[in-house]
Amino acid sequence: QDTLTRLKRKESVPENVCTPNPIADQYRLGQEMGVRGTPAIVTGTGQMIPGYQSADELMVTLGLN
Repeated sequence: QDTLTRLKRKESVPENVCTPNPIADQYRLGQEMGVRGTPAIVTGTGQMIPGYQSADELMVTLGLN
């Protein structure tokens, strides 16, 4: 609560950095693999399906129709 109040007053607060940072590690891995947004699906064959698709579109993409 104190930190939120201080931020609302535009006061500085100490930076809190978690080490190790698994979120940053996963983000970097996604960038290395070419993930540029969500959702992103990677199939068992390594095909990347970026962006939202309806269930029907996804079935066609996966060859399940």
